[in-house]
Amino acid sequence: MSEQRDDATKETTWPPAPKNELAEGVIFEAAALYRPVRGRETVQALMIAVSNYYARMEFTTPPAVLDDATYLQWEGTTPSGTELKGVTVITRNSEGLIAHIAVHQRPLGGLLEFSADFGSGFSATGAVSAQYFYQEKR
Repeated sequence: MSEQRDDATKETTWPPAPKNELAEGVIFEAAALYRPVRGRETVQALMIAVSNYYARMEFTTPPAVLDDATYLQWEGTTPSGTELKGVTVITRNSEGLIAHIAVHQRPLGGLLEFSADFGSGFSATGAVSAQYFYQEKR
């Protein structure tokens, strides 16, 4: 389940769902965010930006499905080499579309690095404001 990526292949390899699987009002929550990101277009843009951020992403177990929720355990490496681990919970609505995504990352230092990188402009696509992320005090 390892996914080693380079600049040529990592653009859209991680996001867990194509845009047409996201509900119009999908909500994306994460420990790295000050508040939830809402809406199909914005959530998809964030997912692609996150995909492009990680130097390495590996799903460590097969997906676990319980009722309408899918649980994905993963490990990743930031561009600086910091290791992160996490669990992503994807919940589908009655139509089978993804209605909610919750990302839980650890440890705190890696989480703050990730959020600060986005807060300082990594997600320069403009789709998600830097105000959603931790602003490192200098």
